[in-house]
Amino acid sequence: MEEDGTIVLKLIAEGPDGLIGHGILTYEKEHEQYQEILQHVGPLKPGENKPVAPWPD
Repeated sequence: MEEDGTIVLKLIAEGPDGLIGHGILTYEKEHEQYQEILQHVGPLKPGENKPVAPWPD
């Protein structure tokens, strides 16, 4: 989480045959999914980094 409360997710997905994909998703406090993302990530404070469990399918 950035100092202003923005949540930044740095995602990595691994597929068959060694395929790897990377993505960065940014959620500012005003984003409609902000609370949903924060709920999934769990308690998070500005400046904090932590691993995030995969979303259920």
